[in-house]
Amino acid sequence: MPIILTLPKIGVNMTEATIIQWLVNEGDYVEEGQMILEAETDKASQDIPTTRSGVLAMIVAQPGKTVQTQEPIAVLTEKDETLPEDFFVETGVSEKKMDVPAPAQQGHEIEMKKAISLTDSRIRISPVAKKLAKELDIDVNLITPSKPGGRIDKADVLEYARGAEAAGEEVIREAVTEQDANLIPLAGIRKTIASRMSESVHTTASAAIIMKADVSRLIEWRNGFKEGGKKVSYNDLIVHLVAKALREFPQMNSRIEGEHIRLMKEVNIGVAVDSERGLLVPVIRDADRKDVLTIADESRAKVERAKAGRSTREDISNGTFTVTNLGMFDVESFVPIINPPQCAILAVGSIVREPSVVDDNDSVSVRPVMRLSLVWDHRIVDGAPAAQFLQRIKQLIEQGETN
Repeated sequence: MPIILTLPKIGVNMTEATIIQWLVNEGDYVEEGQMILEAETDKASQDIPTTRSGVLAMIVAQPGKTVQTQEPIAVLTEKDETLPEDFFVETGVSEKKMDVPAPAQQGHEIEMKKAISLTDSRIRISPVAKKLAKELDIDVNLITPSKPGGRIDKADVLEYARGAEAAGEEVIREAVTEQDANLIPLAGIRKTIASRMSESVHTTASAAIIMKADVSRLIEWRNGFKEGGKKVSYNDLIVHLVAKALREFPQMNSRIEGEHIRLMKEVNIGVAVDSERGLLVPVIRDADRKDVLTIADESRAKVERAKAGRSTREDISNGTFTVTNLGMFDVESFVPIINPPQCAILAVGSIVREPSVVDDNDSVSVRPVMRLSLVWDHRIVDGAPAAQFLQRIKQLIEQGETN
């Protein structure tokens, strides 16, 4: 009997995903646990497995469609089984809805118990065109695709809407104007970023301090790795030093849970990365237990996956503190937003050369300096200990190489 395969819930916070591409084709036999599609969830792009074995008889959720967890994405059949003529599945192109009973106790798929007649010729329409037609309250059955035998696309919907308007029907809305092309959907990772940043602004009592550090020895430390053929970034060195400071100031590595402050057992430092899909924060777990080279190797691999849109949920979960660096854009200092539910975030600016007084005789020397901005939740930590924490990071940076 045909089975409706639904979108499985991958992770506690996952509620929906946008289909990027299918990794298998209709007619292919898939094994339970096999990765069958790539989708963008609330945090990253990842491969989604099938929860049952069978022949992929029909793909329901086409690329570009956003699907809620437990909603249908495909139909599976047994080998040599065909879909019965009294079986209907929403293909993403019809306004009809599936008659879907409650999920079975085992698995996420749903066996169809009440069939609906399947028409001989289903309408083929792109997800974008379907959404637009719905917004304009247009019956897709009335639209003829511009290419004979092809599927209805956005241009076909717009053309029909303009024709209807000329006939005196009030179906044209803002969505059919040229401004439509300038609208970017607030979805996927961008939607998650918007939600989390709004949460941070409205729920934390953020405060900020800025401190300047001489990075002469930090530069020498990095150059030492470079001369030895080792690729280490300033971020890697700073993560190493911040992890050391967090062990000395555990309250900076904490979060609020109800009426309590939880001091986190692990020091997991996230490093903010700009990707094509938006801001991602790969996490270096147990950073206080790792040497610089281990941090560098792990960070490089996770950053590459983030920029390629291939971050795993493990890559970007369970951070306890965040480091963000805009120095490569000539930003000398900035005030970032706390990544909730973390207590604090450290912003790193560019390295600039400035005249500095270097001794008690007021001797002046031009030195490389970096500005560090610490933003923290004042509900958890007061100003003095926050300043002491930032001062300790400054001291570690100016000392250079550490064990």
